[in-house]
Amino acid sequence: NPPCVKPDHLFLGTRGDNLHDAMKKGRWHPGPGVPIQFHVRFGEAHSQSKLTEADVLEIRRRTANGERPIDVAEDYPVKNGTISAIHHRRLWKHLEREA
Repeated sequence: NPPCVKPDHLFLGTRGDNLHDAMKKGRWHPGPGVPIQFHVRFGEAHSQSKLTEADVLEIRRRTANGERPIDVAEDYPVKNGTISAIHHRRLWKHLEREA
């Protein structure tokens, strides 16, 4: 990680928050002794992802504006349960809380 002492670049968080921030910025890579669950790719980087980050942000925006998950799901290659999980941030948690 590049050294930085600017206070506006720092934020309070847990060890997990720090790990997710490092992964998001591409500054953490699992080594040989790291358990396999940390080698998993997230979001669009996952080989079987059906949605893009832009899709997820649009889904969040639409559901936040009151659109029903079953109606939103008609526009994407996923089921309404996936739309609901995205809305409640059980899926795609690594994205910022936009929308």
